[in-house]
Amino acid sequence: MASGSMKDCPLPPEQSLIMYDDDQRRDRRLPLAPLERRGYGYLLDFVVIWLFSSLAAGWVQLLIFIAGWFALRVILVSANQGQSLGGWAFDTRVVHLKMKRLPGILELSQREGILGAASYLPWWA
Repeated sequence: MASGSMKDCPLPPEQSLIMYDDDQRRDRRLPLAPLERRGYGYLLDFVVIWLFSSLAAGWVQLLIFIAGWFALRVILVSANQGQSLGGWAFDTRVVHLKMKRLPGILELSQREGILGAASYLPWWA
């Protein structure tokens, strides 16, 4: 009898064809930080940028807010292993879910551009 026959396989034939178990796939996912910690980290970043930009008025205030948001939420995150000031304070980090690595500058800019605009809109009125 050949050494590679199905009788030598420790699992039944129908289970030996399964490559991954559902539990193994779930264990490989990165854990998500609780919503409270993510919210407080965002709030800390927003308050810090708002305090600096509130020293000016009008369009200058908007420009300071945009520059501060980009610096704190994109440049600092890319230079600091995925953590902004709020992320560092509340122990959260930004990770690309599919690649399991830090997102690039372009992905961070798109993400934070949308979030920064949404953050500034209620304050603009």
